[in-house]
Amino acid sequence: PSPPPPHPTQQVWTEVMGGSKVWRSVAMAANGVTQTAVAYGGNIWRSANSGASWTEVTSTGGGKSWWSVAMSADGVTQTAVVWDGNIWRSTNSGETWTEVIVAGGAKDWQSVAMAANGVTQTAVAYGGNIWRSANSGASWTEVTSTGGGKNWVSVAMSAD
Repeated sequence: PSPPPPHPTQQVWTEVMGGSKVWRSVAMAANGVTQTAVAYGGNIWRSANSGASWTEVTSTGGGKSWWSVAMSADGVTQTAVVWDGNIWRSTNSGETWTEVIVAGGAKDWQSVAMAANGVTQTAVAYGGNIWRSANSGASWTEVTSTGGGKNWVSVAMSAD
């Protein structure tokens, strides 16, 4: 006999991209159409059709230790962080990316989060501090009130 049909509340998962990538993080716009994923030792990948197909973004040079990605609610503003590297930002739904170098150079970035409008952002570094941006990731300020040297691994932010 054939297996029973999926329950109406169950989702069916389909692999859309093969290969042996070490996926670290994925973000999506509020409507689910724009999605971005990052792979350790690889590149940034983006989808403009709700994840049905994916395109590798090569403007970052590839081969980076991508660790986390965040996205505004409309999907236009995106920020990704690299372990032992820098912060990267996109202002065109992930089509192209620009490297943002923070004071003191490369960090062991662990996580990035942003408000729904993409303006206010926070990133954390392992063995470092919390960093904050108030201009959609164009520049970053270190928050030193924590004393530094903390092993931050994750950060979250409310919509506003």
